[in-house]
Amino acid sequence: MTQRNYTYKWKGKLLSLNKCFKTLIDNNNRLRAAIKQGVRGIRNYLLWVDKMLKENHWLEKKNKTKGLEDLIYIIFCKSDKYVYI
Repeated sequence: MTQRNYTYKWKGKLLSLNKCFKTLIDNNNRLRAAIKQGVRGIRNYLLWVDKMLKENHWLEKKNKTKGLEDLIYIIFCKSDKYVYI
């Protein structure tokens, strides 16, 4: 199950893909350092990513309208299908 699906089922909120990718791009030096450290570094990096994305990367509603992402997740996240979008 993807991080976004897991977080939606756990919290009932969607993660913003734009915010998540921006954070990952801005912190690509952390990933490089984690790869150099090996398995322990990668594990710590993944824990950091999980914590960071759950803190402040929520999708914000604009004008109370449903966007394409909302419609897709109504179909796929609320079902038991494991789909990567």
